[in-house]
Amino acid sequence: LTVEAFARVVRRVPDARLRIVGALTSVGHLAEIHEAIHRHDLSANVEILVDQPRAAVLEALAEARVFALHSQEESQGIAICEALAMHGAELIVSDIEASACEDLAGRLRDAGRRARGVAADLSRHEPVDALVAAAGALDVLVCNAGIQGPAGPLGALADADIDRVLEVNLKSALRLT
Repeated sequence: LTVEAFARVVRRVPDARLRIVGALTSVGHLAEIHEAIHRHDLSANVEILVDQPRAAVLEALAEARVFALHSQEESQGIAICEALAMHGAELIVSDIEASACEDLAGRLRDAGRRARGVAADLSRHEPVDALVAAAGALDVLVCNAGIQGPAGPLGALADADIDRVLEVNLKSALRLT
């Protein structure tokens, strides 16, 4: 039964209830379920119960300071941020574009969550150092940023293009940990 199918049931039987029980495959999957519940205004009709180990993790998130890297064009990173915030985590979100950071942090704050945005170009060492200093002590680090780089045979790629991909996708994660 999908949340959308249950929404059709609720239109016919307004006091219907749905309990989702079991381990969810990922925080991103949980975010999708919560988004669908809110999109269909089903908060009063749906209860989500997860396995005890996952519940303990979610409870711990309520007190956690989380730094999450995301891309403005990448919905998985945004879903991760939203799911973590939904469970009470204080978020510091980052993207290369300052407006993308602040847009997401603003949406989270508007929803009553604790969030702030800090822009950084992860391909350069100095902005990563500044980002670490701005974030302060953290409990969780979500390294979800990454770039693809140009397509083509590896031998045909410019060294600068390869270096940029390695800086963002590998070295930034190493510098942040």
